[in-house]
Amino acid sequence: MLPGKPDTTETHPQSCAAACCIVQAHHPAVAWPSITPSRISTFVHVCRFDVLCVVRDIVDPVQDQRLAEFVVGSHAASHPEAVEEAEAAAEEAAANGQRQQQQNNKDPDILDQDTLRKYITYAKQQYKPAMSQTEFGSLQQVYARLRKESYRSGGLPIAVRHLESMIRMSEAHARMHLRDRVTQEDVNVAIRVMVESFISTQKYSQQRELQRQLRQFIVTGADFHQLLLHLLRELVREERNNMRLLGQMDDEIQIPTRCLEDKAREINITDCADFYSSNTFMGAGFMLDRSARTIVYSN
Repeated sequence: MLPGKPDTTETHPQSCAAACCIVQAHHPAVAWPSITPSRISTFVHVCRFDVLCVVRDIVDPVQDQRLAEFVVGSHAASHPEAVEEAEAAAEEAAANGQRQQQQNNKDPDILDQDTLRKYITYAKQQYKPAMSQTEFGSLQQVYARLRKESYRSGGLPIAVRHLESMIRMSEAHARMHLRDRVTQEDVNVAIRVMVESFISTQKYSQQRELQRQLRQFIVTGADFHQLLLHLLRELVREERNNMRLLGQMDDEIQIPTRCLEDKAREINITDCADFYSSNTFMGAGFMLDRSARTIVYSN
């Protein structure tokens, strides 16, 4: 690569060569005598983002089944004959006065796109939530802790931008709930997003240790049903792998409730009763067999 000229060869977008190429397109190589390409990539590119979300392709039978159904359904619905049939059915339903009945049967907790757009516009224009010194103190404490862990682990650098990001996310969460003041719940949500983003960008060998050390920030204010659902899906994936090794493939997977409850206690969740009766649990395709004390998942 020539100094001051970008490399035009085709490279992977996540490689250091491609990242360094972008920097050298603006700054000659001789201007960076003591900085390695990896350090340039980290500080110049990564620090420009408020939150990093690492997407991992994990084999999850529950999610894979739902994704496959969605893709197949979308492909079938996009066929010209299917579009014509859907339009004809809509016209017939309107003629028979069934459209109003269908709207009455919709979930009241789900907003249509037009209503959601108006809600967001109203919240942004009418609400300017203020933050008290207590909430600022919580964010300052988390920022200092993340700076310390970032320096120790040598991973994602934490800068003042990330502190500002947590402030903006706290205010946005309060605005979303139409509040004039930022509450501790809003701050906890912002902290959890930032801490989880920080942990996900670390080396795999360090993630578990960071999860243990920063667990108080992850669990506080979290949606416990979503946490339990994540643990349950991990148990399903482990059981599926065990069945595959034993050659015992079955459409129905049973998980003892004590397995989930043991994992829940590790993150300070002692009661799973509400989770078993929640829409989150049943909507993911799980059923509770109280007599056998097992959780049943069917493909």
